[in-house]
Amino acid sequence: MGAVFLAALASATLASASGPGTDDFESILGRIRPDYRSFIGAIRPGRTHLHPATLYMGLVRPGGQDPSLKDDTPLVGHGILNDVIVYADSREAGRSAGWAMLLIDHEYFHARHLSRGDKTPVPSFGDPEASRHYFEAVACGYNLAQADEDEYPTLTHADYREAFRNYSLHFEAFRDYILMRDRPAWAHYRRFLPDPSTFDQELIARN
Repeated sequence: MGAVFLAALASATLASASGPGTDDFESILGRIRPDYRSFIGAIRPGRTHLHPATLYMGLVRPGGQDPSLKDDTPLVGHGILNDVIVYADSREAGRSAGWAMLLIDHEYFHARHLSRGDKTPVPSFGDPEASRHYFEAVACGYNLAQADEDEYPTLTHADYREAFRNYSLHFEAFRDYILMRDRPAWAHYRRFLPDPSTFDQELIARN
């Protein structure tokens, strides 16, 4: 579940060649999601940079260190707080300020979702990969919808395309799983997962 940009933020976000640190991400999140402390306990740096290339940040239970470890997986329940782990790749040079906002907002969605802070279902499929694809798909879909509403000013075409590619991958994997295991259930889950084609026009416009 948890291997996610105003001009005023841009100078702080891109203050150094390596980009923002954890304090900057916390400042960014505080500006765009003032209620984040209702769902996130802390935003902390990762212990190591040796992690999957696509894992920029991750959600862990309070005090957890590694999103890939079962003992560190985030908690689920009404009012639960989880922590965000930030890795170096999320601060790499060349990324837009909009990318920083998208990443930390992605983890905000995960934290709010698992804390039952919205109406998105929190199912258990009994299959770790299916669960991962579902939780990532709803979070990536949220990011794309926010980007389409221009919630991440300065987000580049390349960054949007990466977010779109991630959404498409998780959407298709989860859809295929549900259609194979419980086809009628797809009518329910698709309400929370827009078809990737709905984002095509924005992708073309940014090209």
